[in-house]
Amino acid sequence: MERNNNLELLRVCACVMVVFVHASKWVMPRSISESEFIIGNLINSFSLICVPLFVIISGFFVLNNSRNTDIKVFYTKTFSNIVVPVLAYSVFYVAFSLFKVKTLHEGSIKDIIYSLAMGRPYYHLWYMYMLVGLYLLVPFVIKAFDGYENKVILYVSGYFLAMATVSSVWYYVFEVKKFWPLDFVTYLGYFFLGMYLARKPGLNGRYFSLSVYVLTSVCILIISSKTYHQSTNSSYFFSYVSILTIISAISFFNFIRSLKVNASLVLSFSSKHSFRVYLIHAFFLEVIFSIFGDEAWIHSIPLVTILGTVGAALVLSYTYSWLVDLIGKKSSLGSKVVKLL
Repeated sequence: MERNNNLELLRVCACVMVVFVHASKWVMPRSISESEFIIGNLINSFSLICVPLFVIISGFFVLNNSRNTDIKVFYTKTFSNIVVPVLAYSVFYVAFSLFKVKTLHEGSIKDIIYSLAMGRPYYHLWYMYMLVGLYLLVPFVIKAFDGYENKVILYVSGYFLAMATVSSVWYYVFEVKKFWPLDFVTYLGYFFLGMYLARKPGLNGRYFSLSVYVLTSVCILIISSKTYHQSTNSSYFFSYVSILTIISAISFFNFIRSLKVNASLVLSFSSKHSFRVYLIHAFFLEVIFSIFGDEAWIHSIPLVTILGTVGAALVLSYTYSWLVDLIGKKSSLGSKVVKLL
């Protein structure tokens, strides 16, 4: 499909929101005051839509490309562009975790083995493994919906979103561990929704969509703040498939899609490197918090802490990604290395 400036902006927004979520999730359990917790949760509540946005964007593009029905070609491309880098970064993060165990005495070998068994070599990589599950279905989904009206796709999307909402309540109440290879089933509703939205013109209610996004995010903030300490799972309302998050994500998607976004070098650069930034940002966040996380002043200025940490992590991540591409242009060996990174 041709470049879509609005979707590129959405991808960048989702990438930035992911870093905000991970930074705030570090601050919240370590907060020493109610105001520090609220600030962390405020940022988290308005950024929870990051994963839904990523999945909707993926469905928007890959499920509306008839060339993706060629199983061999699509799987080969997916393996090269997604699976190989994810495996490479998985090895990197396992090595990093071992370094923390041996040198910094953080965690244990048992924790690393457990994380691997749960399909998350590092806390943020669960999404990439889930995404691979979605991509395995792409050729079959496109063929399955071929010839059906768009409203059928919408109904199927609504069904899976409803089922995900119900199942997330079940997992939260009973604290059941999901079988991680089937994680992708939870996000099928968003995936199909992306397919549907690509075939429908954007909605005109720009300010209505923005208002709904703000309202639902505020609701998440209020309710999650009151339920955070009631379970080892923190709060049900931090779920990416709670009813509030679903409404918030769709509203924000419609808001950005309704804007007139012009092409720019900054937007193109930011969108192009978002995949690699997602993969590496957790490392830079870890380094930043390991250096400054125990300082007393960190707790006294939580808003500045989160904004500064996120800004630094993004600058380091984008710089890293740019340098990787630069190395790839210098030699044939460099280009082979870049395929792993």
